[in-house]
Amino acid sequence: MEDYIIRPEHEEFCRRIEAEEKRQNKRLDLLEENVQKIADITVSVEKMVCSMETMVKELEDQGKRLQALEEVPGKNWSALRAGIIGAVAAAIGCGIVAALINFM
Repeated sequence: MEDYIIRPEHEEFCRRIEAEEKRQNKRLDLLEENVQKIADITVSVEKMVCSMETMVKELEDQGKRLQALEEVPGKNWSALRAGIIGAVAAAIGCGIVAALINFM
């Protein structure tokens, strides 16, 4: 006994297969779209990492320059203090020498 299907059954089967293919194609389209979005996000993250690395290097350089600028007033104060102490010592020395010359 041969099992044949009638034409309306075959047409219904074809419609269901086509509907399933349509659903699968829609799912594949959505999946491809999501994969593309993930790829775009990955590229954006890579660009952001490069940008952050550049920013970190620039901040390090700025920190070094700021430290150098902060050290300048301290060096100036030290030089000024040494100059004042030298001037006072010279004045005292001159006073002692003048007193000795005066007593001679």
